Amino acid sequence: MKFQYSDGGRLNYFTGITGDCVTRAFANALDKDYLEVYRLVNQICENQKKGSEIIRGLMLGHTIEDGNARDGVYPRTIRMIAKHFNLKFKRKDGKTKNLKKGKYIVLQYGHLTCVNNGILLDTHDCSCDKYVGYFKI
Repeated sequence: MKFQYSDGGRLNYFTGITGDCVTRAFANALDKDYLEVYRLVNQICENQKKGSEIIRGLMLGHTIEDGNARDGVYPRTIRMIAKHFNLKFKRKDGKTKNLKKGKYIVLQYGHLTCVNNGILLDTHDCSCDKYVGYFKI
């Protein structure tokens, strides 16, 4: 698998290093503008936070952190973002480098990345990492 550095278009709007793998992966895989995806991720996270206020009260002091586009989000929020683009999650274990043909948003342990026809599009090479599932575009 080839690795190609891509920040998803983040540099057009922001500087510095941050935990924006969700925004980056969706922007790369769907050929969307980074800022458009960034705003969508933040909106969905904010809606998740509002919806979880009731859950917080029921969980006896345990809180739910839904994150944001800059700091990262949890898998359930990632699925909400994918649902917005009508993508379905396929749970399957494997190594990212084995995804050759097609376009994927790949959920690894603690990271989300994009593979396009055997090319990993990310800010670092995580092709040897295991994944827990993916969205096929």
